[in-house]
Amino acid sequence: MEFGTRKETQSTEQGSSIDETVSDPKSLLRSPDEVEKIKYEDRYAYSATNGEENIFIDGRKHTNQLQKIHDFEKTLAEINPDLVLTEVASTLETYFPGKTIDEISAMDPKEIIDRQEQLYFTWLARKQGFKVQSWDISGLDQLKAVLNIKAENNELKHNTTEAITWLATYGMRKLYEDGKEPSLEALYDLILFAVPGVEKYLDLTSEKIAEVVEKEAGLPFNELASRSQNEALRAKDQDLFTKSSDPSPDSVAHDMNTMRDNNAIDVILDAKKSGHKNILVTAGATHAVVWEKAIKNIYRSS
Repeated sequence: MEFGTRKETQSTEQGSSIDETVSDPKSLLRSPDEVEKIKYEDRYAYSATNGEENIFIDGRKHTNQLQKIHDFEKTLAEINPDLVLTEVASTLETYFPGKTIDEISAMDPKEIIDRQEQLYFTWLARKQGFKVQSWDISGLDQLKAVLNIKAENNELKHNTTEAITWLATYGMRKLYEDGKEPSLEALYDLILFAVPGVEKYLDLTSEKIAEVVEKEAGLPFNELASRSQNEALRAKDQDLFTKSSDPSPDSVAHDMNTMRDNNAIDVILDAKKSGHKNILVTAGATHAVVWEKAIKNIYRSS
């Protein structure tokens, strides 16, 4: 079947390609420079097949708008996967404390998508009776691992200030992208939702978050909130936090994503070895781009 669409020109692979068999498919994960060259809009989707084994990768730009991912229910029906792997590393109950799984299943889809499309994909697939697992690592475990990475001089590569700065700047970026007011309450709530338990691990407070944001913006937090009512100023501030949260090669975010992408390939290999023959994987679009050569090599060389 023709799976998904993407408005891009198929790239010509350089060096190791999917026509070669490699011992470690993770060596084929695309670098940030390679990813930068690949253009797409809201979705990056592809499939790979080897005999009776199929995998479908559905990469989406993160969104809280239901109309942008309304086709996912149709995707589930068409593929009818025996396993759905999603980017949600914690249980749904973790994200909605105090609610039972039955109460969560009965929630309005708009309440789910308001948080993020990956949570909605997990919720919908479970609600429809599909087997759902995660390819990802929980946000807290990511932070713990990254903060234990050693540099070449055997000293820790990152510190808690860097971690808090990344959480704050990425959180601001998401508030802007989701069309929400950048209030301190909304930002702190978003961070705690995205990384349950982080407030205890990093001794994180809303005051620390505010300090980081004000340092990055050069403005008091309440001024940022008031500026969001002005379209031009809001766009300027959004651009600032988009740039400041983009992962550089030595950043916390880059190391976290490298860890996550490697973990995804391990999980997919394990699922394949376990006998799953029709796997659907949902992820942020950038992850889908990073994995493409590795996924196609795995299904070519089996």
